[in-house]
Amino acid sequence: MLSCAEFLAEFGEYLDESGDVQLRARLEEHLHECKTCQVILDSTRKTIEFVTESDSFTLPGNAFEPIVGQVMARIRTKNTQMAAQAAAEVSQAVIMGAAQGIILYDTELRYQLFNPFMERLTGKSADEVLDASRWKFFQDCETSGIEDVLKRALTGETVEVRTFWFRNTPLEPGMCGSGIFAPHRTADGTIVASWIGA
Repeated sequence: MLSCAEFLAEFGEYLDESGDVQLRARLEEHLHECKTCQVILDSTRKTIEFVTESDSFTLPGNAFEPIVGQVMARIRTKNTQMAAQAAAEVSQAVIMGAAQGIILYDTELRYQLFNPFMERLTGKSADEVLDASRWKFFQDCETSGIEDVLKRALTGETVEVRTFWFRNTPLEPGMCGSGIFAPHRTADGTIVASWIGA
Protein backbone atom coordinates (compact mmCIF):
# COMPACT_ATOMS: atom_id res chain seq x y z
CA MET A 1 0.00 0.00 0.00
CA LEU A 2 1.15 3.56 -0.67
CA SER A 3 2.42 5.71 2.18
CA CYS A 4 0.75 9.04 2.96
CA ALA A 5 3.68 10.88 1.37
CA GLU A 6 3.33 8.82 -1.82
CA PHE A 7 -0.42 9.45 -1.84
CA LEU A 8 0.08 13.20 -1.48
CA ALA A 9 2.65 13.24 -4.27
CA GLU A 10 -0.13 12.06 -6.62
CA PHE A 11 -2.93 13.91 -4.85
CA GLY A 12 -3.35 16.60 -7.51
CA GLU A 13 -3.80 14.05 -10.29
CA TYR A 14 -6.28 12.17 -8.14
CA LEU A 15 -8.31 15.34 -7.61
CA ASP A 16 -8.20 16.07 -11.34
CA GLU A 17 -9.25 12.48 -12.01
CA SER A 18 -6.25 12.07 -14.28
CA GLY A 19 -3.45 9.51 -14.19
CA ASP A 20 -3.49 5.88 -15.18
CA VAL A 21 -6.03 3.36 -13.92
CA GLN A 22 -3.51 1.33 -11.89
CA LEU A 23 -2.26 4.41 -10.05
CA ARG A 24 -5.83 5.50 -9.26
CA ALA A 25 -6.54 2.01 -7.89
CA ARG A 26 -3.50 2.21 -5.61
CA LEU A 27 -4.52 5.72 -4.46
CA GLU A 28 -8.04 4.50 -3.72
CA GLU A 29 -6.66 1.52 -1.82
CA HIS A 30 -4.68 3.94 0.35
CA LEU A 31 -7.76 6.11 0.88
CA HIS A 32 -9.76 3.07 1.94
CA GLU A 33 -7.25 2.37 4.76
CA CYS A 34 -6.11 5.88 5.77
CA LYS A 35 -8.56 8.11 7.63
CA THR A 36 -6.13 11.05 7.64
CA CYS A 37 -5.88 11.14 3.85
CA GLN A 38 -9.66 10.72 3.60
CA VAL A 39 -10.09 13.87 5.68
CA ILE A 40 -7.52 15.74 3.57
CA LEU A 41 -9.26 14.67 0.37
CA ASP A 42 -12.74 15.58 1.62
CA SER A 43 -11.71 18.98 3.00
CA THR A 44 -9.72 19.83 -0.14
CA ARG A 45 -12.64 18.90 -2.38
CA LYS A 46 -15.02 21.00 -0.28
CA THR A 47 -12.63 23.95 -0.35
CA ILE A 48 -12.22 23.72 -4.12
CA GLU A 49 -15.99 23.39 -4.55
CA PHE A 50 -16.62 26.41 -2.33
CA VAL A 51 -14.07 28.56 -4.12
CA THR A 52 -15.07 27.58 -7.65
CA GLU A 53 -18.83 27.74 -7.11
CA SER A 54 -18.99 30.78 -4.88
CA ASP A 55 -20.35 33.99 -6.35
CA SER A 56 -18.92 36.04 -3.49
CA PHE A 57 -15.61 36.57 -5.28
CA THR A 58 -13.99 35.73 -8.53
CA LEU A 59 -10.42 34.81 -9.30
CA PRO A 60 -8.75 35.51 -12.58
CA GLY A 61 -7.83 32.28 -14.37
CA ASN A 62 -4.11 32.74 -13.82
CA ALA A 63 -4.54 33.22 -10.03
CA PHE A 64 -6.25 29.89 -9.38
CA GLU A 65 -3.28 27.58 -10.08
CA PRO A 66 -0.80 29.32 -7.70
CA ILE A 67 -3.34 29.18 -4.89
CA VAL A 68 -4.02 25.49 -5.43
CA GLY A 69 -0.26 24.93 -5.65
CA GLN A 70 0.28 26.67 -2.31
CA VAL A 71 -2.51 24.70 -0.65
CA MET A 72 -1.09 21.44 -1.98
CA ALA A 73 2.43 22.37 -0.82
CA ARG A 74 1.12 23.03 2.68
CA ILE A 75 -0.77 19.75 2.72
CA ARG A 76 2.35 17.86 1.58
CA THR A 77 4.49 19.58 4.24
CA LYS A 78 2.00 18.77 6.98
CA ASN A 79 1.67 15.15 5.87
CA THR A 80 5.45 14.77 5.63
CA GLN A 81 5.69 16.06 9.20
CA MET A 82 2.99 13.62 10.32
CA ALA A 83 4.75 10.72 8.56
CA ALA A 84 8.08 11.67 10.16
CA GLN A 85 6.44 11.83 13.58
CA ALA A 86 4.82 8.43 13.06
CA ALA A 87 8.14 6.94 11.96
CA ALA A 88 9.86 8.40 15.03
CA GLU A 89 7.17 6.92 17.28
CA VAL A 90 7.59 3.48 15.69
CA SER A 91 11.38 3.71 16.05
CA GLN A 92 11.04 4.69 19.70
CA ALA A 93 8.65 1.79 20.36
CA VAL A 94 11.06 -0.66 18.71
CA ILE A 95 14.01 0.64 20.73
CA MET A 96 12.12 0.59 24.02
CA GLY A 97 10.69 -2.88 23.41
CA ALA A 98 13.83 -4.48 21.98
CA ALA A 99 15.01 -7.74 23.53
CA GLN A 100 18.58 -6.48 23.37
CA GLY A 101 20.49 -3.57 24.78
CA ILE A 102 20.55 -0.37 22.76
CA ILE A 103 22.70 2.57 23.81
CA LEU A 104 23.30 5.84 21.99
CA TYR A 105 26.35 7.96 22.80
CA ASP A 106 26.97 11.53 21.69
CA THR A 107 30.31 12.66 20.27
CA GLU A 108 31.61 13.21 23.83
CA LEU A 109 30.70 9.58 24.64
CA ARG A 110 27.91 10.60 27.03
CA TYR A 111 24.78 8.45 27.18
CA GLN A 112 21.90 9.81 25.12
CA LEU A 113 19.72 6.67 25.07
CA PHE A 114 19.70 3.70 27.42
CA ASN A 115 16.83 1.35 26.66
CA PRO A 116 14.85 -0.76 29.19
CA PHE A 117 16.78 -3.92 28.32
CA MET A 118 20.00 -2.17 29.38
CA GLU A 119 18.31 -1.02 32.57
CA ARG A 120 17.41 -4.61 33.43
CA LEU A 121 20.83 -5.93 32.43
CA THR A 122 22.86 -3.42 34.42
CA GLY A 123 20.53 -2.47 37.25
CA LYS A 124 20.98 1.21 36.28
CA SER A 125 18.03 3.40 35.33
CA ALA A 126 18.10 5.56 32.23
CA ASP A 127 17.52 8.62 34.43
CA GLU A 128 20.75 8.07 36.34
CA VAL A 129 22.78 7.19 33.25
CA LEU A 130 21.66 9.76 30.64
CA ASP A 131 24.14 12.58 29.97
CA ALA A 132 26.75 10.83 32.13
CA SER A 133 30.12 9.86 30.77
CA ARG A 134 30.54 6.32 29.48
CA TRP A 135 33.17 5.64 32.12
CA LYS A 136 31.18 6.82 35.14
CA PHE A 137 29.15 3.62 35.41
CA PHE A 138 30.98 0.86 33.62
CA GLN A 139 34.51 -0.16 34.48
CA ASP A 140 36.97 -1.84 32.11
CA CYS A 141 35.77 -0.03 28.98
CA GLU A 142 39.20 1.43 28.29
CA THR A 143 41.05 -1.82 28.89
CA SER A 144 38.54 -3.88 26.90
CA GLY A 145 38.98 -1.65 23.85
CA ILE A 146 35.38 -0.41 23.79
CA GLU A 147 36.44 3.24 23.97
CA ASP A 148 38.45 2.80 20.76
CA VAL A 149 35.55 1.00 19.09
CA LEU A 150 33.16 3.85 19.99
CA LYS A 151 35.61 6.39 18.58
CA ARG A 152 35.87 4.36 15.36
CA ALA A 153 32.08 4.39 15.10
CA LEU A 154 32.17 8.17 15.46
CA THR A 155 34.42 8.34 12.38
CA GLY A 156 31.83 6.44 10.33
CA GLU A 157 32.96 2.84 10.77
CA THR A 158 30.66 0.00 11.80
CA VAL A 159 32.46 -2.42 14.11
CA GLU A 160 31.24 -5.78 15.40
CA VAL A 161 32.69 -6.90 18.73
CA ARG A 162 31.94 -10.51 19.55
CA THR A 163 33.03 -10.45 23.20
CA PHE A 164 33.94 -7.77 25.72
CA TRP A 165 33.79 -7.56 29.52
CA PHE A 166 32.47 -4.74 31.64
CA ARG A 167 31.56 -4.16 35.29
CA ASN A 168 29.23 -1.69 36.95
CA THR A 169 31.74 -1.17 39.76
CA PRO A 170 35.23 -2.51 40.49
CA LEU A 171 33.81 -4.80 43.20
CA GLU A 172 31.13 -6.47 41.08
CA PRO A 173 31.71 -9.49 38.89
CA GLY A 174 32.05 -8.68 35.22
CA MET A 175 29.45 -9.19 32.50
CA CYS A 176 30.17 -10.41 29.01
CA GLY A 177 28.81 -8.35 26.15
CA SER A 178 28.86 -8.33 22.38
CA GLY A 179 27.48 -5.89 19.92
CA ILE A 180 27.61 -3.84 16.80
CA PHE A 181 28.90 -0.31 17.21
CA ALA A 182 27.85 2.00 14.40
CA PRO A 183 27.60 5.68 13.51
CA HIS A 184 24.29 7.45 14.10
CA ARG A 185 23.69 9.98 11.34
CA THR A 186 21.37 12.93 10.94
CA ALA A 187 19.21 13.24 7.83
CA ASP A 188 22.02 15.10 6.05
CA GLY A 189 24.53 12.34 6.88
CA THR A 190 26.39 14.12 9.69
CA ILE A 191 27.62 11.69 12.36
CA VAL A 192 26.32 12.88 15.73
CA ALA A 193 26.68 9.79 17.87
CA SER A 194 27.54 6.13 17.98
CA TRP A 195 25.29 3.33 19.14
CA ILE A 196 25.54 -0.23 20.23
CA GLY A 197 23.09 -3.08 20.04
CA ALA A 198 24.34 -5.64 22.56
